[in-house]
Amino acid sequence: MALDSTLSLLRGLPGEPPDRIRSLVANALVSAVHLDAVGGDAGVTPVAVSAADYELSLYLPRTSDWVVPEIVARLSDDRWNPYEVLDSAGILVLSSAKTENGVIRLSGGSYSEVVLDVAGPEPVVTKSVWIERHADQIDSSMRHRNEAEWLAAANKFTTLFPRLESAVEGRHLFVFKTGFFPAYSVAELVLQRRLSGDQLAAVLCGLYEELRDVLYTRPPIEVRWPDRDRDYIHKIRRRHVSLMAATKDTDTPLADVVRASRIRVNGRLCPSLETLLSAVESDPLWRPVLWTSTKHSCHGDLILEDILLSAGPSREVKLIDPNPYNQHGLFDLAKTMLSLWIGYEFVYFDLFEVSIGRNGMGDELDVKITFHSPGSVADYEAAAAQFIEYARCRLAGFLHLPKALFDRLVRMAAALTALAIPSFHLIAHCRPDRALAFHVLGLLHASYALSGNEPS
Repeated sequence: MALDSTLSLLRGLPGEPPDRIRSLVANALVSAVHLDAVGGDAGVTPVAVSAADYELSLYLPRTSDWVVPEIVARLSDDRWNPYEVLDSAGILVLSSAKTENGVIRLSGGSYSEVVLDVAGPEPVVTKSVWIERHADQIDSSMRHRNEAEWLAAANKFTTLFPRLESAVEGRHLFVFKTGFFPAYSVAELVLQRRLSGDQLAAVLCGLYEELRDVLYTRPPIEVRWPDRDRDYIHKIRRRHVSLMAATKDTDTPLADVVRASRIRVNGRLCPSLETLLSAVESDPLWRPVLWTSTKHSCHGDLILEDILLSAGPSREVKLIDPNPYNQHGLFDLAKTMLSLWIGYEFVYFDLFEVSIGRNGMGDELDVKITFHSPGSVADYEAAAAQFIEYARCRLAGFLHLPKALFDRLVRMAAALTALAIPSFHLIAHCRPDRALAFHVLGLLHASYALSGNEPS
């Protein structure tokens, strides 16, 4: 769940270049000081951008120890990273759909509405989900009710997660609140050009050492709503039915891709989804991916966007949005490599392009997908190489996964997690382009896992 998925201080917004956005941020800070909005309680102040469909705000921490002229001067100086300038004073940039009376609706949420509320004595993040709004509640209300129960239990033995403040279940609406940890995710820090690949790898290795000691040695935390999917193949098939129904009778690139019998991604021939799923089901090689030999506590959805890292020398880590359905460290690794290998955040932050053509007689789709921000791509690649080596050495045996097959198993697990999310991005977020990207990237990396080859 990104605080600022626009990266507007570096990328700008439609019709407004980055230097213009930085100037508007500086003006908002000066206005906040004149209105006595700093000092005392934490708060938010709007940034007066004119780009349609975009809204920016600044999170202002509970402090009065600011040197506003210095911050403003550095924001206009290209030698300084604007995010780092603000973050050094505890100021965060928030992009949102709506801001009103100290409440900011944040992006993301997995079928829930997520808001940051700074109107009370302490900032809190509130998640709300309508219990009966979605026909299939496995991925909506059941998951979020599990999340609240899981956090309540985890808070008793670890500080890795924000504290659950309250949970209220009504007849139609479930709402729970957690403390707000004012920090960007490690993915945002990489994309803001503030965290290198080597630094990211060090953060991940340290985090997984803690997970190994704190979570992976514990039995699964009991929650009320068990996962109704018997394995990830069943989950993908169930969600793919929704995806096919949503694209029925539509003439769109996504509809073409999900119905293609032959598809080539970035020049590599990939199996169709059903061919892939049948191959994974029938080959004993993939048994550890579908049915882990043990179960234990884990985060369950550990993409880089769910790992928050504070500024300053302490570099404190907090994890958000756990998924209690998953009960083995392999799922954490799969989700982390969904980021590092498959590029989850490059799709989520709209740093990608997809083109589609047809080969030969027209029965084979040719899909090309590329990522923007080559420097950040290189950082992800560097972190991936270091982290997977660490995981192979330190976690493979601990998680009862064979070292000789470890990389292939993790890549297949990561690919399956990519293939499980297109319906969510299409139906919940109305983003067919992202759904298409995750579908083809999942097929591409599954093809590498099947063959035992590494991407070139």
